[in-house]
Amino acid sequence: MKNKLITAYSMNSINDTWDSDSSHVAANNTVYMVYEPLTFPRVKIDNAGVRYPVANDLMPRLAASWENLDNAKKWRIHLRKNVINQYGHELTAEDVVWSWLRTYELRRVGRWRSRRVGGVFESSDIIQKDKYTIDFILNRPNEFFPQYLSFSTNVIVDSIEARKHITENDPWAVGWLEKNPAGWGAFKLTEQGKNQITLQSNETYWAGQSPIKEIIQIGVQSREEGLSLLRNGEVNCLMNLYPEELQEFSSQLNIQTHLVRSNHSKLEFDYTAAPFDDLNVRQAVAYALAYERIIEEAYMGFAKRSISPILSVSSGYSDAYSPYETNIEKAKLLMANSKYPDGISTELFIDPTNESIRFAEIAQSSLKEIGIELTISNLNWPEPLKNGRPPMWFHSDCGHALTEPIYDLCHDFDPPMGILGGLFIRNDNFVEKITAIKNASLSNKAQMYAEIQKDIIDFTPCVFIAENQTGWAIHKSVDPWIYTKDNLGLNATVWSTHRNQMNT
Repeated sequence: MKNKLITAYSMNSINDTWDSDSSHVAANNTVYMVYEPLTFPRVKIDNAGVRYPVANDLMPRLAASWENLDNAKKWRIHLRKNVINQYGHELTAEDVVWSWLRTYELRRVGRWRSRRVGGVFESSDIIQKDKYTIDFILNRPNEFFPQYLSFSTNVIVDSIEARKHITENDPWAVGWLEKNPAGWGAFKLTEQGKNQITLQSNETYWAGQSPIKEIIQIGVQSREEGLSLLRNGEVNCLMNLYPEELQEFSSQLNIQTHLVRSNHSKLEFDYTAAPFDDLNVRQAVAYALAYERIIEEAYMGFAKRSISPILSVSSGYSDAYSPYETNIEKAKLLMANSKYPDGISTELFIDPTNESIRFAEIAQSSLKEIGIELTISNLNWPEPLKNGRPPMWFHSDCGHALTEPIYDLCHDFDPPMGILGGLFIRNDNFVEKITAIKNASLSNKAQMYAEIQKDIIDFTPCVFIAENQTGWAIHKSVDPWIYTKDNLGLNATVWSTHRNQMNT
């Protein structure tokens, strides 16, 4: 199966739609197989063999180049020429403008990302200069704006083909694009149904046709079913693996495993209500947790400590502001000075993955030492607030689809309304400070990033736990093209992934 990639996804992912700014869309990395973005983060490998994104070293994809024309408030994008897709249409600036206009008119996550976070306030601020040139006018300086051209929610749609399917009730061809991806990607959809997606390599792909001629995604009813398919040789690739799964497949002679930096995890508090409205209690928890045990036992070593609201792969990150290392005596003193010197009983909500269960058991043991009795319960999806807001919950996979500081801050502290069933709490003080950073001059931003990291850590709305790792298990017979920079579908899991893509 050298020239065929067969992998497994949850049945839900297999049966989802292709409109990339929909709430139910094919797995994010699958979108990048059929759609090509304007830019894409370069991927490197660190000394421990872990792949990670270098977002400030963007690869030109459909964009050949870009220019900063007004101190990061105006960006000019130059498209590649003679890029032809499966429909025989050449990529032009009109496709880019139409795709972004569509994103704004549909008023979904893509608009929040581009407008509230990225700084393109109105769709009229996207201007076609000529057949291959577009200007993006921002309402504030954004030195990271070219990264916003990587989003799957802003992929470039073939406007000529999509417009053929516009109706009076569907002016943006949502119905057609849900079933028919129309971009300039390395692969094209040939079949979706019977619990399977089949993609074929695009012979007109601008970077050269892939030697992987076919990708088949098989829908599974459970994660264990997907793992069994690889064990039995019925698939030759699995992505987004948990620690125990990576450990298992790394010992198989015909399988090669690859480590990938994934998301980050946090222990979230409801700091608007007792007992975690008491800063002493929140900080006591942060000092009580056994971080070394968590990394070595909960994550089985496939993670590193997370200590900041800005991720370690983003510009502006600093490790200078977190005081939290395991210190039981300090945690006991904080509890003694809290409203609850005699201790408390509370509840920790988790997703029922093996990793989360291991974390919860370690947390339960650690907090008992400082007088906090912890009951462990499962989060109630898709309505986690149905029985009230959890006093604590373990956010095991907080995935950011971009690695830059403003997006890190907005995603976790100024998110779209209703994200994750309303579990996120917006803090007006943090929102005000994030907005000030957005509007600041470039020369002032570095200091402001430092200050907000310290402010958030001092307030302790959550405890930053880990930057976790996932990975791939791929049969050694598969063509090595899959590891190249042009396989965006695989590389997207390095910077925008969720490990639950085989979970039902």
